[in-house]
Amino acid sequence: MTNTSLKLLMIEDNPGDARLIQEMLSEADGAPFDFEHVDGLSKGLGCLAAGYFDVLLLDLGLPDSQGLDTFNKLHAQSPQVPVVILTGLDDASLAYKAVRNGAQDYLVKSQMNSNLLIRSMYYAMERKRAESNITQLNRDLETVRNVDKLIVIEKERDSLLKKTCDTLIHTRGYDTAIIGFLDNENNFTTVVGSGLEDKVLSIREHLISGHLPSCVENALSGNDPFLMVDKYSECESCFSRDDYPNRDTVIVRIRHADKLFGLLYVSLAADIAIDYEEVELLMEVAGDIGLALHDTEVTKARKQAEKELQQAHNELKQHMGEQKEKLAAVNEELKRSAAALDQFAYITSHDLEEPLHMVSNTVQLIEQQCNKDQPNNEIRDLVGYARDGTSHMQSMINYLHDLSQVSSNGKPFEPVNCEEIVAQVCDDLKYEIEKTGAVITNDALPTIKVDASQIISLIRYRVENAIMFSNIEKPHIHISSQQNGTEWIFSVRDNNIGCGDYPGSGIGLAFGEKILQRHRGRIWIEPEPGLGTMLYFTIPVLE
Repeated sequence: MTNTSLKLLMIEDNPGDARLIQEMLSEADGAPFDFEHVDGLSKGLGCLAAGYFDVLLLDLGLPDSQGLDTFNKLHAQSPQVPVVILTGLDDASLAYKAVRNGAQDYLVKSQMNSNLLIRSMYYAMERKRAESNITQLNRDLETVRNVDKLIVIEKERDSLLKKTCDTLIHTRGYDTAIIGFLDNENNFTTVVGSGLEDKVLSIREHLISGHLPSCVENALSGNDPFLMVDKYSECESCFSRDDYPNRDTVIVRIRHADKLFGLLYVSLAADIAIDYEEVELLMEVAGDIGLALHDTEVTKARKQAEKELQQAHNELKQHMGEQKEKLAAVNEELKRSAAALDQFAYITSHDLEEPLHMVSNTVQLIEQQCNKDQPNNEIRDLVGYARDGTSHMQSMINYLHDLSQVSSNGKPFEPVNCEEIVAQVCDDLKYEIEKTGAVITNDALPTIKVDASQIISLIRYRVENAIMFSNIEKPHIHISSQQNGTEWIFSVRDNNIGCGDYPGSGIGLAFGEKILQRHRGRIWIEPEPGLGTMLYFTIPVLE
């Protein structure tokens, strides 16, 4: 029960039944009813049209209407009013049909009492209120579901905003729904809406032109999620007052992640006052739209970044292609230069062979004549220097010739034991070793994958040079190796006092470097004053 007076309308053509019902209501303790009675359907429709009633008691058999049609006409005009059917025993089944069509309850007149009547009316009002809440909730869910469906389907921003307004008009019955989209400076760049077309155009003109009433400026500058503008607003230059007199409006901020995207402006019909449940629905719709606009911006930014990245990738690819072409051209030029240099070295060494041979023969003839005539020792020494010079010149020509053949006459790499290479070098230099008493030693050496002929030449030239320019009576050359990660480091040490000529500079060093380049290795020397000269070179570990 409630202490608030409830307005009751009874449509009953039987005066006795009407008086009995009025007495039952008066017997109810603390039941304040504002009672009104009419005896026909047309009068009842007039009362419902003229004012509000909390509950309706209805007899289905009236002078101007009979049966279920009586209820249907009343319910069609005022579906929000809860109805309790009053019926006799003979038409209980008809009353039940009325309940199925929307009536809240029915009472058999012969079985009524005060408590039953009061309880039935209050239950009817509560059921009607629950039914209205369920209907409102279903409409809310339908609205949110339709907007969310648009967010998934619509990829174009303006189309999404316009169809959201269409959905609000269709599902909520608003007069007008408008969404204004802002740029980064909070200027309206896009305004779309649905409802009363002339009003939409008028508000759009206001927002786009920047002639904003104080209510819109407050919504833009404030932190409140919404702003309610009632029909009596005195907002200066407010289109809510000018364009929508006698209507309540609400302005909701569309935002996400601390960014304001725009405003949702809604105007209700003249006979509807907006409540906080409606505002909460609009806030949820605005929140979903804000999230969609945020995702759209993120997607747009990502696509722009991907586009720029792809453009940078294409430019880099083009640049790399150009550089590759230039590098290929440079490599080809280097190959041509190297081939020309090899050809020059080959021709030069070949052309020097004959004049050197003539000089060498002449020196031999002079030496023979000197030995026959027994000249003094000074002349004999000069002839010996000439002989040694021609011999050294011959070695240099041999280096030059072999240098020109490293690339063109290289053989396939094959596994070979380095101790066999040392043995071959000793065999090649057998005469020089026996003549000078030189000693060639080595540690245990590994098996490597190389062009054996070139590695033999490399070590032979080193040993031959150490013997030829030795400044001690018996030259000693020692060869060793050790593994360092993925490469073998070889060393060839002599015991000459001071640094020898090979391979510190000149043709001999160039010859060694070219061989090691082909084998993906390195070569260098480390003179050890007072001890001799150490030659190092590397070869990759056998794969």
